[in-house]
Amino acid sequence: MSLFGFSREELKEIFLIVLGHSALDRILSGKMNEKALKPVSDLARTLDPQEALNLLRYCRLMSMAETVGTRRTDLTQEELNELFDLYESMVKVVTNRELDWDRLLDEKISAVGGIRYMAIRKILKMMNQFLFLNHWSELMDKGEMEKETLADYDPEKLSAIERVISLIETADHSKRLISGRIP
Repeated sequence: MSLFGFSREELKEIFLIVLGHSALDRILSGKMNEKALKPVSDLARTLDPQEALNLLRYCRLMSMAETVGTRRTDLTQEELNELFDLYESMVKVVTNRELDWDRLLDEKISAVGGIRYMAIRKILKMMNQFLFLNHWSELMDKGEMEKETLADYDPEKLSAIERVISLIETADHSKRLISGRIP
């Protein structure tokens, strides 16, 4: 394929897409930072606006197709929301010349309440707990019966809720250890 003009980096990305590991999928699963999309956004910035948006749409579509193809299951609504949010971030970076990935991520961190919130979201993505991405902080205040109701009395869902709560408690404990509040 290099004879057709594809660069080494483009060939590497095609290889990763074939294996089901495109940058969007890796970001969606919490394995990479959004800044990994800088080469795509830089390329899109060199195109006219309509071509740039078409490129970004194509990347989103192919990432969705490869994710579904490799998992052999449909994306959940929460995963789709994250994919479309990531797409919107790419559009913002490409269409606003004053905005780069560092600044966009700083703005997102400030908007959601700090790095702790973003770190726990990333870990939840890695744990494939997309259902709790936007309301994990509320789980800590739930009583036993509220958790059972939230889980629709399903033992697996209840176990997932308990894992998320355990994750949050571990993150908070680690933060206290690092800051020296726990001997």
